[in-house]
Amino acid sequence: MRRVGGLAVRITAPFAAIFALAFVAAGALIASAVVRDAEERAHYEMRFALSVAANPRVGFALTDQLLKGIRHYAVPAMSVGGMEFLALRPDGTVAAATFGDPSGDPVAAAVAERYRSGGFPELRKEAAADRPAGLSGETAAVRLFIGGETYHVLYTSRVDPAPRRTDLFLIYSDSGVRAARWRALRPFLWIGIPGVLMAMAAGAWIGGRIARPIRMLAGTARRIATGSLEERVPVAGGDEIGELAAAFNEMQDGLRRARESLVRSERLTALGMLAAAVAHEIRNPLTSIRMTVEMLDENRLGPDGAEAKRMLLDELDRLNIQLDSLLTFARRPKPVPAPANVNALVSDTLRLLARQLEHARVSVERRLSPDMPEIPLDAGQIRQVLLNLFLNAVQAMPRGGTLTVRTSVEEDRIAIEVEDTGMGIPETDREKVFSPFFTTKEAGGGLGLALARRIVEDHGGTITFDSRPGRTVFRVSLSARPAPADAGP
Repeated sequence: MRRVGGLAVRITAPFAAIFALAFVAAGALIASAVVRDAEERAHYEMRFALSVAANPRVGFALTDQLLKGIRHYAVPAMSVGGMEFLALRPDGTVAAATFGDPSGDPVAAAVAERYRSGGFPELRKEAAADRPAGLSGETAAVRLFIGGETYHVLYTSRVDPAPRRTDLFLIYSDSGVRAARWRALRPFLWIGIPGVLMAMAAGAWIGGRIARPIRMLAGTARRIATGSLEERVPVAGGDEIGELAAAFNEMQDGLRRARESLVRSERLTALGMLAAAVAHEIRNPLTSIRMTVEMLDENRLGPDGAEAKRMLLDELDRLNIQLDSLLTFARRPKPVPAPANVNALVSDTLRLLARQLEHARVSVERRLSPDMPEIPLDAGQIRQVLLNLFLNAVQAMPRGGTLTVRTSVEEDRIAIEVEDTGMGIPETDREKVFSPFFTTKEAGGGLGLALARRIVEDHGGTITFDSRPGRTVFRVSLSARPAPADAGP
């Protein structure tokens, strides 16, 4: 179940909010500048229109049609709704207007009443003969509150050559100004809202791409918690997410190896206890049997009886060897390291098996490193490892073959490779090669490789193998750190 307010939201929400705020702020500033410019142009054009209407030099009589034409053509900037012209004579009567019925319109009536009561002091009341014909001065403005609405009134005077004077008023409401502002802002809103939505969608997509591999990691971690250590996280790219996935896979591999080691250790401990008990119960009777057989007089047994006695003693010796392996496996003695040369151990072990190798028609190739240093190890235990590996190789070549032994120094480690030309290890048996008591040989108890692995791991090393038909190589890797010098007295 996906949790609301997850990583993707926490990552992208601040960026989306910042982008949205920046976009809105920039849009507001631009829109404000556009509206302000439009208002200034509208005011200028309205004043210009009023000046045109007030100028008798245009050659047109001041009529309703003239004022309507000026309103229609001269003020296109903001298209302010509800804008009207009103022309009043000095006595307060209407000379011309764009109102449908000036006498019945409350706005026209309010302006006319204010005019008659002297509410426009800027307009000159002196006789027309005292002034030249034309525009009588600068345009002025006031605000009126009529019927709960605020109105703006621009006014000036027109003096005709007759001489005849007319005062002109241009009237528009606050609601018309607000409507004009909204019309100026509307294009920015149509652009800004989709822009913000697109920014949010892009942020969600980016956050999803970031959070998707992390959700995969979380899902894999939950499956690992149930015991599925074979899960892997795909490593894509070389960024931090890819490094996290690679580290997670490394941790998973470590957990799998630790579990395998723990299971193997517990299994080996149980098998060791069982082996010790079995060896103890069998060794005492075998000792008694051997002593009894040795006491038999070969002179009284005859030739056949003497041969049977020797065969019986050989079998008892073989059983004792198997019991020794069981006890060694069960006791797991700790290594007692001392400086030793691996090449010398290899040569000694091969010398010990020389007759057996000759009898099995196995030739030996030695490729030993001449620069092999002395390293701290338990020579007896490593010799046991080599003996088990050599015997395992000989048994893998029942018709003879070649046993190749290589040693090498690799930085701070040394390697021992034992190669045979036998049939190889079947694919189905490879996972069980180091398991105690597993063997495909008619003779042997299946403890040789298990014991070799335990000894190598007790030395801090590793043992691996590679096998295919006609070639199998076991590889032992040990630390090549120099043996510590003996402390002087």
